[in-house]
Amino acid sequence: MYTYNISRLLAEAGETVHVIGRRWAGAPDPLIESHNGKLIVHRVPIDEVIPGTPEALDPDRARKKLVGLRDSDFSEQVFAWQVALYAEKVVQDESIDVIESQEVNAPFYFFQLRRALGFGPQRQPPCFVHLHTSSEQMVRYNEWDPGNPYWITAKRLEDYSIAAADALLCPSQFLAQQTEVELGLEKGAVTSIPLPIGDTPRLERSHHVWSSGTICYVGRLEPRKGVIEWVDAAISVADDFKDAHFEFIGADLPYTEDQSVQQFISQKIPSRFKKRFHFRGSQSRESLLSYLKKSRIAVVPSRWENFPNTCVEAMCSGLPVIASPNGGMAEMIEDDQTGWIAAQSSSEALAQALRRALNTPPARLADMGGQAEKNIRQICDNNQTVQRHLEFRRSVFQKGAHRSLFLPMNLPHSGKPLFERAAIHRKSHASADGIALIVDATRDINVLPSWIASIGKQLEQPEFLVFLVPPSHGNQIDIERHKLARNFYVVTGEAPASSAMRNIGIRTILNTGKKPIAFGFLDILDELHPEFLRTCASVLRHCSDLGIVSTWREDIEQKNGWISNRSLVVYPCPTFPHQLIENEVSSPLVIRTEALTEANLMRGDMDYEFAIWNLINVTLASSWKAATIPELLSKRSIQAPGALPSREMMYRQLLASTPEVVDDHAQRILHLLHARASLNKALWRRYMGIPIFSPQDILRAPLWQKLRIAGKFIRDPCRGFQFMLYHVNTYFKRLFAKVRWPLREQHQKD
Repeated sequence: MYTYNISRLLAEAGETVHVIGRRWAGAPDPLIESHNGKLIVHRVPIDEVIPGTPEALDPDRARKKLVGLRDSDFSEQVFAWQVALYAEKVVQDESIDVIESQEVNAPFYFFQLRRALGFGPQRQPPCFVHLHTSSEQMVRYNEWDPGNPYWITAKRLEDYSIAAADALLCPSQFLAQQTEVELGLEKGAVTSIPLPIGDTPRLERSHHVWSSGTICYVGRLEPRKGVIEWVDAAISVADDFKDAHFEFIGADLPYTEDQSVQQFISQKIPSRFKKRFHFRGSQSRESLLSYLKKSRIAVVPSRWENFPNTCVEAMCSGLPVIASPNGGMAEMIEDDQTGWIAAQSSSEALAQALRRALNTPPARLADMGGQAEKNIRQICDNNQTVQRHLEFRRSVFQKGAHRSLFLPMNLPHSGKPLFERAAIHRKSHASADGIALIVDATRDINVLPSWIASIGKQLEQPEFLVFLVPPSHGNQIDIERHKLARNFYVVTGEAPASSAMRNIGIRTILNTGKKPIAFGFLDILDELHPEFLRTCASVLRHCSDLGIVSTWREDIEQKNGWISNRSLVVYPCPTFPHQLIENEVSSPLVIRTEALTEANLMRGDMDYEFAIWNLINVTLASSWKAATIPELLSKRSIQAPGALPSREMMYRQLLASTPEVVDDHAQRILHLLHARASLNKALWRRYMGIPIFSPQDILRAPLWQKLRIAGKFIRDPCRGFQFMLYHVNTYFKRLFAKVRWPLREQHQKD
């Protein structure tokens, strides 16, 4: 509703407004113009390559990106990707002065990231983010699973979008102040402008309505909106107010595995009150106004809220409002004058506010409704709101793009200001402009000739090539030297190639007296897109404080010579604390030479998997930045990883390499690890439909539960066999541990 209102009002004020939204069955037109061409609505598809963008030049690769993003942990990335490409086209073709985006789902993440990495149009209008309700707030107050990868990724992309914004705006002072505190911003860093009224009319109500009209809740049925506490409050006073009827208008949402929110709260309502609670579902705007006209009181009982449009509409229609104090409602409502503000968002506090409201005489309710309408029309006056928006946008335009031109420093927030930029002026000391490649050829030396031939297709050639090969092939590889003009080196060692072998290769190049701009680390099974080296080098030249670069990668799994699965590796930009839990810099990767030498290369006492992970963490901890280039630039055939018997010991060493970082993020690390563990259990719980986790539990379960589980196994046999294999594997591991432990004790005695 905000987008509809503000875009229309700005167009009426003479501004040319472009709105980019999603194309769907209800809005199939790709382009709609109104207000004498001042308001242009663009609808982009999420499953088609957009004509006129660079993606249209390679549609097959473009479709792989769309499928990979759609199937990723955070499926909303596919819309953000399409928005980035289309917005770049609009910025290039139109005279865009300022760009506005919301924070929730980070639809402008890829646009901002591409800009910071040096991609996109030369015209760079400033970007500001309008704060509404973040995914983190929705998850927290809806009691959703914070360990779900969808929400974790959503928060990370939203954090980036906020940190890379040239300015921040939000409707409520409540959220503005909260954001400044949580992100360590200076006071006044977030501008607050209330929502516009739009075209909500005043509704005339009869004395009968003011005497016995409904108490109306408008909004989705979700826990964050306080609907559960509100129902408890209404039930607690229902016996004392026999004529009170409670209306609920809004779409129902899932709550538990087996119940929606409406089903859950309906069970709470005693049978004698059932006829007084009315759930109307989602309604059109016309129907909503008709329900409001029959109401004497509106309610906004949210656990957390920004500046709810439902409260604005209710007050505009002439209704006093019961509200919790946890949001911008307290900025709209004067207690006992235009509504009633509960002391808390609890059911008890809401019940007290409801009693005050129901004890108010009808004439007084009508007066309060009239005053509510007058006040909200002053606070959210369309003309004043538009003027404030124009002044804000003019100020953002005059300052120009600044923060959006760079990668953010601190993500996520860990007690330091989010916009803090390190006072480190990086300057490259590279004497060579290209990238040196360290290639592990120990896995399959036979593909080396074809791989070297593929390097010739790179649009920018590597400055150096170092191949790590088994000792038996040290001489054989020399026959490939003639295919490259120069800078071809070989390091021999046992397979798999160790971090020590790679260090030898790095030193070999550095000892030549030439320093490449960066070193690339990859496997012989990695197939590089012709643009890989040129793109990575371009990004490093553009971003002087960027130490680590990786890209999107396509993984191909093969069985018996046939491709069994294709997937896209699309990590967000690496950040702490996530980088401490999992290495999110996908191979092949490129590390700037200065960052590599500052870290004293890789640790030789670690397996390469951990050595490169440790190197990345140390580099990030020393104020270098890392980025995942949003481009599909490599392909890899997946093989089963080898066993690492000392994995736990190396992981402890990895954490010990960055003690300050671990200390800063300790609480968040524990939270993420706990959330992951809970998620793994929840996956089994959701699959089974009941809290059963082991075969023993199934045997002890009643017959009806056994039949239910059997039905699930029949409908999804693959998951059923996975369940059995998991527990069989667990059983034999425990059995082996019992047998091995006495043998170990006997060995120690001997």
